Amino acid sequence: MLCTFLPLQRIIILKRGIRVEDNQLQQLLGQHLRKYRQDTSLTIEKLAERLDMSANHLGRIERGESDTTYSTYAKLAVILDLPCKFHEEMKQLYKDSQA
Repeated sequence: MLCTFLPLQRIIILKRGIRVEDNQLQQLLGQHLRKYRQDTSLTIEKLAERLDMSANHLGRIERGESDTTYSTYAKLAVILDLPCKFHEEMKQLYKDSQA
């Protein structure tokens, strides 16, 4: 089950999904996703294959250079077994960035 971690006013609804609007938050999300990927010993190539995307695109997400859709985020949460604690950490980072 996914936990909600972003207020709705900071999310853009797109044709292909939902993505994070804030660049700083995008970078923080990417850094945290990279950490969880590395903790599971998955290479970027293996994770990209499971997500059905290129390793280059996943690398851009991890570096905060590209947004991720909600559907990709949901897949990442399942594959990486992201705990609700992760979402609470992201929520706090978001709040801190707004202060």
